[in-house]
Parts: sequence; C-alpha cells; structure tokens
Amino acid sequence: MSADDPGPSEPRSYDGLLAALSGNEKRWSWDWTYNPNLRDHMHTLGVIAANYNELEGSFYRLFFLTLGKFEVGKIIFAKLNNAERIETALKIAENETPEFRDRYEHFINGYGTCTENRNILLHSKAHNAWPLDIAVSRLTLAKTSKKSADENNFVSLDISELRAIADDLAALSMFGWGLFYWRFASLSGGTINWESGQSATPPLPDKPPEPRRLVLSPQSDQADSLPRLEPSQG
Repeated sequence: MSADDPGPSEPRSYDGLLAALSGNEKRWSWDWTYNPNLRDHMHTLGVIAANYNELEGSFYRLFFLTLGKFEVGKIIFAKLNNAERIETALKIAENETPEFRDRYEHFINGYGTCTENRNILLHSKAHNAWPLDIAVSRLTLAKTSKKSADENNFVSLDISELRAIADDLAALSMFGWGLFYWRFASLSGGTINWESGQSATPPLPDKPPEPRRLVLSPQSDQADSLPRLEPSQG
C-alpha cells in the first residue's frame, strides 16, 4: 500500500472519547455510549431515516393526486396508518391506466417493504454497541418481540448491507417522484406548464428493483448466523 492509501489501523475502543477529550470538540453521548467502529453504521441509520421521510413524501403526493380530490386526499392520508394507506392506495390504483397501475402498485408494495425495514432499524436498540467490544464490524439490533415484551428479535448488518437499504429507499423515492410528475402531467395532456412559461413532458419511469427485505431472528448471541437481508429482485 502507498503512503496515500494506508491500511486500516488497529481498532481502539475509546478513540471517539479520546478525541473529544484531547481536542476542543464538546463531548456528547456518542463518545461514551457507542463503539467508534460503528460510526459509519450509525451514520447510515440517519441517512435511512432521512431517505424514508423523502419516500413518504412522494407517496403522500401520489396518494392525493390519484384520489382525485387533493385536499380530501391530504386529510385522509394524515389520518390513516401505513397499512391503511397501502390498502387504500392499492384500491385507488385499480382505476388507473394499465401502464401506470403496474408501476404504482410496484411503488406501493415497495413502500410497504421499506416501511417494515425502517421500523425494524429505527424502532430497535443497538445490541452490540458498547465501546469495549473492539472487534465489532456488524451492527446488531434488538427489537422487542410482538409476542412478549420480555423477548427480543435480532438482525445483524454490516455497513454495505445498511447502505443497500438506504439506496433502496432513495431509488424507490426517485421512482415515486417520477410517477407523480407523469401522473400530474397526464391531467393536462402529458405536459406540465410552469408559471415561468417553461414546460416539461415527464416520461413514465422504469420500475426499480424490489427493495431488499430485512428478516428478524430470535437468536441473540450468534451474529454471524443471523439472517441477512434478502437481495433486491430485478
């Protein structure tokens, strides 16, 4: 390896805390709560949260646009939970043209998968984040079982797997926005005319792969044997 490309240094459990103590950086809960080897993992969880919010925004606009009554659709969307939104949207999609319906149903079902993934990742607690575990390279999350509050289910992910979840969210969100603009343009002959005098004719977007699906396991201490996320379906 060159001097510009040094190899990975040996992990140290208190690097984050030592850096905060030795510099002008104000210490915060990260420094004494989480393993520095999981910094990228935790950062990716933040990206997943932001990407999911963007995805939800595209679903919101498609929902009230396809309902046909914009203001009513906004109110209905806000009052429904995600399962009810998905059920209602799939029913509305039955009245769409075949080429749009196929893509919209793909989006809705993908939104359901992404919502399940998001709930697993962001409604769980970090199971292996204690700073003393210097060998950690996978983030293991524990989520309370629906069967019993005294039991947990687990999922263990490396950084590439977490980033794949974030990328799935981004791809589906972009697809949703493409559907929204195409469907909005269809109300005026396929072209959007902006107040500035500019116009656009949005294409009907191609379907992205189905999002990967996370799977929980009751195992608690065998991270290597925990289920991995399923790959995207082309």
